[in-house]
Amino acid sequence: MYFIRFNARANHTKQPSISYAGTAIACWIDLPDQSDAEKRARVVIEDQGWTIESVDDSYEITELSYSDDKDGLKYYEQALIDREVFVFYPWK
Repeated sequence: MYFIRFNARANHTKQPSISYAGTAIACWIDLPDQSDAEKRARVVIEDQGWTIESVDDSYEITELSYSDDKDGLKYYEQALIDREVFVFYPWK
């Protein structure tokens, strides 16, 4: 599984109802290849009306990655079920 963190800005042309200027997006993607995980995350994010500006983090993770992070662990465990989890942290 891979953890990827993006920064994105709202694409008001594609999604005029977005009331935020930008967002950080934390992604847990359960795919065997890092490149495929990042591609999948980009598709989902752009379909939600965001334009990716940067990739801040991208690395492989395991359950042990969250030994001291219960919040991160719950997203990791959910991604094991759903194959992907996206958490948006928008700003105005």
